[in-house]
Amino acid sequence: MFFLYSDEAGVPELAGVSFEASVSVEASVSDEASDSEEASVSELAGDFEGFKDYILNNDLINIVVPEGSLLNYTITEGKEKEALWLIENGIDINAFDGLELMTAIKKNNNIIAKKLIDEGIVINSREMKDNPLISAIRFSNAFLVEELMKNHRNLIVTYSNEYVRNCSVLDIAERMKNEKIINIVKKYLV
Repeated sequence: MFFLYSDEAGVPELAGVSFEASVSVEASVSDEASDSEEASVSELAGDFEGFKDYILNNDLINIVVPEGSLLNYTITEGKEKEALWLIENGIDINAFDGLELMTAIKKNNNIIAKKLIDEGIVINSREMKDNPLISAIRFSNAFLVEELMKNHRNLIVTYSNEYVRNCSVLDIAERMKNEKIINIVKKYLV
């Protein structure tokens, strides 16, 4: 269920998640009284205009949900149109340090991933698990491997820690045994 409500200070919060359930909005009127309104499923489920109006009218674009941001939730749920709209309407794409890009890669959504990259999402390469290039290689996403190798050379790093020693993006590509990905990585390593 997708329940939006306000706490006593009037701060929007979210409990439960689904565009397919009713929405309960409790707005704090004063310290002593509060009103409760119900919005039906039709406002959000399958109704893109209702989704947009609801988010804008309640100033919820940067709300935090169990999945991170509302953007990450829409990507996780395969709501591409809603995700693109959130990006185009100013959601803070960097609030969760690139989580949305990693989710788009895991969901194999190149449209959202490319849009996030073009909009300047934080692209982290400090740790192997946070590097979107490594994720694109692991998920056999040749389009994003090429995009990231070509335009984000800072992601082409070699990792050494207690688990790996001198592990490069080529090493990872070779472990995945995807010839197309291996050839793309080799092409940009020269």
